[in-house]
Amino acid sequence: MVNYTGSLGIDRESVFKLIGNVGRYDVDDVHQATLRVMNEEGMHRVGVMGGSHGGFLAAHLIGQFPEVYQAAVIRNPITDISTLSGIPDIPDWCWYEAGLDYNASKPALPSPDSLAKMLACSPIQYVDKVKCPVLLLIGAQDRCVHPSQGLRYHQLLRSRGVTTELLLYPDDSHAISSVPASSDVFVQTVKWFEKYIK
Repeated sequence: MVNYTGSLGIDRESVFKLIGNVGRYDVDDVHQATLRVMNEEGMHRVGVMGGSHGGFLAAHLIGQFPEVYQAAVIRNPITDISTLSGIPDIPDWCWYEAGLDYNASKPALPSPDSLAKMLACSPIQYVDKVKCPVLLLIGAQDRCVHPSQGLRYHQLLRSRGVTTELLLYPDDSHAISSVPASSDVFVQTVKWFEKYIK
């Protein structure tokens, strides 16, 4: 659990530093922390998990550094900011994080240039490089990160021969917090890592 650039655990300046640099500074911070722990502890078996922005980071990590991460469990990930920008209950996040202006009272239609900037920040850009097995956990009622983000990522991984599984929780939203679903998430996560981290 890394206090990466842009997280609320550092300071206001850190939060604003991520604007326009999402998918770079945050990903690099997490990856550097991973390498440091691997080096200091002599670890070589590494998995990654995360949800929402953490899922965004996990998808970036397994795509940008495919030789390091042996397995991934990703909950309701943002995988393509450009296709998410007009759907969620927080469209401003998509615009600001890509370094673009957003006016809530008069939202602009995305231009080809703004969509290209959003896509350039997205982990879907690295889907061709992913090698490790990926478990996706999706809340079908998610209004923050539309389920299509995880569904499409899963489809792309499968079409490239990557071992992947998608678990859809029909009555859960972004947090996947109902007792039956959250219990299943914990069990499936442990089983996935036990199976694929050797």
